[in-house]
Amino acid sequence: MEGLVIHDTNICIDINDVAVELLGYNSKEELIGASVEKHISKRYRNLVKKHFKNNKFTKEPIEYQILTKDNRVKTVLGKGQEIEFEGRILRISAFLDITNIKNQERIILQQSKLASIGEMLTNIAHHWRQPLSTISTLSSGMKLEHDLNILSEKKLSDGLVQINNTTQMLSTTINNFSDYFEPKKDIESFDLTDVLDNIINFFEAVFNKNKINTIIAYEDKNLLKGYPYELTQVIVNIFNNSKDAFIFNKVKDRHLIISTYKELDKYILSIKDSAGGIKKDLLEKIFDPYFTTKHKYKGTGLGLYMCHEIIVKHMDGIIYAKNVTFEIDKKEFKGLEIVIEFKI
Repeated sequence: MEGLVIHDTNICIDINDVAVELLGYNSKEELIGASVEKHISKRYRNLVKKHFKNNKFTKEPIEYQILTKDNRVKTVLGKGQEIEFEGRILRISAFLDITNIKNQERIILQQSKLASIGEMLTNIAHHWRQPLSTISTLSSGMKLEHDLNILSEKKLSDGLVQINNTTQMLSTTINNFSDYFEPKKDIESFDLTDVLDNIINFFEAVFNKNKINTIIAYEDKNLLKGYPYELTQVIVNIFNNSKDAFIFNKVKDRHLIISTYKELDKYILSIKDSAGGIKKDLLEKIFDPYFTTKHKYKGTGLGLYMCHEIIVKHMDGIIYAKNVTFEIDKKEFKGLEIVIEFKI
């Protein structure tokens, strides 16, 4: 399955049939003696050169793109090692075509984003329902009193001030989460606790409606570098999963504990619920694509998979889950804890 190329710094010495086919050629003779570098996408040449300089071998496979004879781009997973070949110290590079896998990954990412946006719009609706009801009640009440000629100047003024304050709150809600729909692509410095506070405030109406008690325990500031928009996606997904688990399992005492703390050279984010946890044999699968514990009409199984992709690949962190038992007011609860570790 793997393409194999034996080469010195740049010149192809020998090549197997799989590599010839992957590169779009008809025979080895077209490639032997030619430049290896020209078949690596310009974007990835420095990365590959860096790995070529390793004296012995590349410990971990790297993902990069190659160019075929007709300039088509393919994504490959490659690894190299020094060998002795015909009395010379050369390098053998192996690469596996993962283009189809990457295309499927992009489709999964898009599906997950659409699902997340749907969840976000639902949360906005929850958050707006009470303020909109307040505006409607105030305006209709003032109109009725005006029609009955009993509306005082003070009541009119107080009512308009309250309507203005409520509309400002609605506007703030949108401003706080505009980044969710228009993400920034550059790495930013940000405080994890600020991100958490914004999301918790946004979820306030949802938590109240579903009678979820939130317990927050931050250990000082948690300054990180990364993508706060993508981290928001992760936390929103985890909150929604806990909410759905409370409802599905018909849990009476609903607690959600959000805590942060420092441990050696990393910050830890823990999100723990009292929804009962999940079966041990399913715990290892929850970050797999298309795995879901929800009813087929309620979940796509993409949420925690994309959380894993974002934390591991984009934030250079670690995410894992475990069943836990804990006490609140001397009462024992069982649930699931999602732990995210960030390097400092």
